[in-house]
Amino acid sequence: MAAGGEEKAVFEGLRADAEKSLPKIAEKHAELVDAAVEKGTRNLADHAANESELAESFRSTMPREETPPAPTPPGLPEEAGGGSRIADALDSGPGSDPLPDPLPDGAPAALDPGTPRLGRDALRDSPDFDTQIDQELNARGLDRAEHDRLRTTPTNDLTDEQIQQVVDVRNTITISDGQVVTKVLGEDVAKSYMENAEVLPNGREFDPTQFGGSVARGTDTAGLTTPAELRDALALDDKGAGWTPVPEGASGAYQLRLRASEKLKAAITFGAVDDPAAAQHVADLAGVSIGRPWQDPFTGTGYTGGGIPEWEAARGSLPEESEIWYMTSDGRESLAAYFDGERWIKTNG
Repeated sequence: MAAGGEEKAVFEGLRADAEKSLPKIAEKHAELVDAAVEKGTRNLADHAANESELAESFRSTMPREETPPAPTPPGLPEEAGGGSRIADALDSGPGSDPLPDPLPDGAPAALDPGTPRLGRDALRDSPDFDTQIDQELNARGLDRAEHDRLRTTPTNDLTDEQIQQVVDVRNTITISDGQVVTKVLGEDVAKSYMENAEVLPNGREFDPTQFGGSVARGTDTAGLTTPAELRDALALDDKGAGWTPVPEGASGAYQLRLRASEKLKAAITFGAVDDPAAAQHVADLAGVSIGRPWQDPFTGTGYTGGGIPEWEAARGSLPEESEIWYMTSDGRESLAAYFDGERWIKTNG
């Protein structure tokens, strides 16, 4: 055998044996590795579970820190329990009632149907005629007592200069949009409204959703608290003719109250008593197109014989939330019915 041949033969034999043995060794050790990994995984999972239990046990023994409630925003009242309405709404989750939108500044809160809106206090929504007349007379340097005499005298008995003074001041007293307007109703008419009747007791057709005729501002009639005061201040003495809505000695009277809309057409009652030509002359002096030749107790100055400013309203639709009030001789009043925009609904007043 050549030099080194024996060693080489031995080496080659050992390598062949190793190649045959390695797969078996690898397979055996692979099974050991897999078993070790599986055991290690189980140990890690058990360790993690133990750590979680220890942490939870530790937390349960520690004192809790309560989160303070959110402060109530300005303008929102605190509810029971100290939480705000916003917090309660958030806590209640989906499906809960949302908070109502805030009202605009100065807007009145919504009222339930039938809640009185136009009681005596609501009538005083602007300066009354006395205040306005004083302002105008002071600016003109005129005497109040003399002016009161002129404005309650029929225009038939006044000079053109006197008429001009009266109508110039009267034209400054106006009805504004949203201002309360009032009208005294006879008992038959009031009950026909409240019963939504289409025919009056005298057989005349009637529409309970409309109004018209002589009206006054609420601010000018707020101080008239009894039937007798209405009768005197609004000059409702018919001298027995039968048209008055407030008979002499009446224990009660009905008053229609509503808020004037921009659609309201109401003309100042300029004119003269039973004289069409004189009535038109007064209208010309006042700068209006039509003079009214009405009968006594008409004055034609734009005021009643009792000195209250009056207008003639063209017939038109009643606005929603119009009301009928009943006034008694002891100065009390109560809501008798309200208009819901389609029909009148009686109240317990």
